[in-house]
Amino acid sequence: MAISQEIGALFRHIFSANRRHKAKILATEWLLGIKGSFVRSNKVFGKDSSDERLDTWQFKETREVDVEFFKSNTPPLTENLLTDDGVVEVKHEYHIHRLHGATSYTNESTHRSIFNNQGKRVQSISSTRKGAHAPSTLRLPVSRTVTGVTANLYGNMAVSEGNYFHWLVDAMSRIFILEQFYNLDQIDQVLVPPLKYDFHWDGLAALGFDRDRIVELTALECIEFECLLASTPPRGSSSVLVPGWIIDGYEKTLKRTAKTMNSIAGKRVYVSRRDAPTRMFSNEEEVCEFLEGRGFDIVEMSPLDLPNKIAVFRDADVIISQTGAGLTNLMFCHENPTVIELVDERFVYLPYASLAWFKKANYHAHFFSNESVLGKANAMVSKSHLDIKELEKTLVKMGV
Repeated sequence: MAISQEIGALFRHIFSANRRHKAKILATEWLLGIKGSFVRSNKVFGKDSSDERLDTWQFKETREVDVEFFKSNTPPLTENLLTDDGVVEVKHEYHIHRLHGATSYTNESTHRSIFNNQGKRVQSISSTRKGAHAPSTLRLPVSRTVTGVTANLYGNMAVSEGNYFHWLVDAMSRIFILEQFYNLDQIDQVLVPPLKYDFHWDGLAALGFDRDRIVELTALECIEFECLLASTPPRGSSSVLVPGWIIDGYEKTLKRTAKTMNSIAGKRVYVSRRDAPTRMFSNEEEVCEFLEGRGFDIVEMSPLDLPNKIAVFRDADVIISQTGAGLTNLMFCHENPTVIELVDERFVYLPYASLAWFKKANYHAHFFSNESVLGKANAMVSKSHLDIKELEKTLVKMGV
């Protein structure tokens, strides 16, 4: 019976409504591309390239890491160099393009593309899901035009899904890159994916962008811009570490929104995924009961607004959480917290640990296994079972 339930869960995942919706968009894009057999020439803003500009910002930092965990699932990284003494050297070279008459569109699945005023895709400031195809030239008609100066904050494909981590780290943080060369009052509006949650709007408002300065790019909508500012990715092309400038930037902007906010939790916090559609523990209630018995407050992050999310982590001394976007808030912790990340051995994702390392946390990755059918197929969505006795051993080891 259990096996049939697991197979059923896998089937529902593969044929979910979201996947069917994306397949429909991809088919529509293909048909539109077939019709658009040549790059259009009737540009609203003309082909004058005199306003184009390219700036470069180089960033370097070092960070002490847990070497064993850093190596656990790290591909060759051209921008991260691990030294013999357990320190990672991070090097990024960001390019900021100022394009006149550029266009952009996305299928919200495989690519988000920016084209110059000749209709050619600018690879370095576009995004393509690994292994997917992206158009090299623009073949869609323009849906609307935007005047003034627009800053592109639309990051990778995960941003379009509304993910909290990717929104803060891979999308909205691009404003800090642009600030190396532009004042925010020089920017008329920002380009973003459709905003689904309050933290999207609240984050932009904290940076000074209210609703009338926000342009949302929907699937297959092609927008032409009088002037578009676009940077290369905040984490570069091959880095798993969240750069320190992002954390520092949000310390100065977002954290102040919670200045007068009292945390709804105490000093010991367990971030539960009871509110999450995927990757919760099948014995979540047992886990919560066990941790409550050890003095932990149980917190679900999605119901909280942005200031409350920040306040919970700001005031916590000990944080336990399964790998997940809630751990993005580690950037708001004080220095030297204790952090225990519950890590599915099939889903090792290092950016959250990198935030803990930046905060000089007493960090430990507690591994667990997931042998379900869906877990083996896609650990990012599957339920799993957490061994309470093994967790207790980790807590004793960590002095928690």
